[in-house]
This record gives sequence, structure tokens and C-alpha cells, in this order.
Amino acid sequence: MSEKVTKLIDDVKTLTVIELSEFVKAVEKEFGVSAAAPVTVAAAPAAGAAPAAEEKTEFNVVLKAAVLHPTICAIIESEKRKGDYRIGERMFIR
Repeated sequence: MSEKVTKLIDDVKTLTVIELSEFVKAVEKEFGVSAAAPVTVAAAPAAGAAPAAEEKTEFNVVLKAAVLHPTICAIIESEKRKGDYRIGERMFIR
């Protein structure tokens, strides 16, 4: 790894979660990219297709996992290794 990259990683480690969030937003804006996970869109039904049964409007949702930005995960892991679990508690990660 280059010295620049190593220094950048060390600098990111010192950021608070709020500062890291601001950094990610700034990078997204500067380079016109998004850190969000891609979402697929379902295709529309074919013309002349039979009408569907009554549309379901209520759903039971169980969140089994949450996706965090890799940088945030790295900071949380770094804090855990240092024995500081406060960042995980603040983010409700156990």
C-alpha cells in the first residue's frame, strides 16, 4: 500500500461517525458517485395480461442484517480492538 493511502486510512480512523458521514457525502458529491447499494426494479406486466388478484398492502418485515458503509465497519472494528465499545453502542450494534 502506498504511503498516501496509509496516511489517508490513519486520518479516517481519527474521524467521528458524524465527520465520516460528512466525508462520504463530500466524496459522493465531488466524484458524482453513490455509496448506496444498487436496487433492482421489477419489470411491468405485459399488456393484455390477466388482472392480478387483490394487491397485498400489509407486510411483515424482519430485518436480519444491515449494510453499513465499509469505512464505518472498519472504524467500528478498530474501536472494538482498542476495547472501546461505545461507538457500537451508539449505533445499536452489538
